[in-house]
Amino acid sequence: MIVKLAFIFLAGVTASCSSAFVHSTTLEMDSKLDPDKGVLVDIPENGWFETIEYKESGRMTASAFQDAFARHCSKVSVAKLDSDGDDVSSVNATDFGYLIVPQILHWEDRNTEWSGKLDRIEIQLSVFDTATKEEIANSSFIGKSKWATFGGDHPQDLLLPGLVELIDSFYR
Repeated sequence: MIVKLAFIFLAGVTASCSSAFVHSTTLEMDSKLDPDKGVLVDIPENGWFETIEYKESGRMTASAFQDAFARHCSKVSVAKLDSDGDDVSSVNATDFGYLIVPQILHWEDRNTEWSGKLDRIEIQLSVFDTATKEEIANSSFIGKSKWATFGGDHPQDLLLPGLVELIDSFYR
């Protein structure tokens, strides 16, 4: 009986020590991205939760995208493009083969240890082929922090782990 209780306790502690991610795809790519083509990442607007704007969350998101894409291609840049909806037309296709347009749909930083409420983010991204000006992929992911954070986790800590699997799938 004690062994069973110890196993259940250990399983619960282990489960509370890992973040969870759910990926979904709205527009599936026909082929994989070419690692020889450069990637330009647009800096999204900052994330909000209720009335709280999380300053620099847009820049942190773009930086995480830059890090995730840098695992696959040698040229990745970040820039704030016009928000008029025609960003892809302003990108030089000889410099960058792909434009990545992330959007922060949800950004929630909680005192998880005290409230039991997890940090949460939801990020959507569109991938555009700059030569054709067409959207070639649209995906999103939701990330939730682990419960046992020991006071150190924030939504930005969920960005890179959530993106790596998704971006890897674009190239493999």
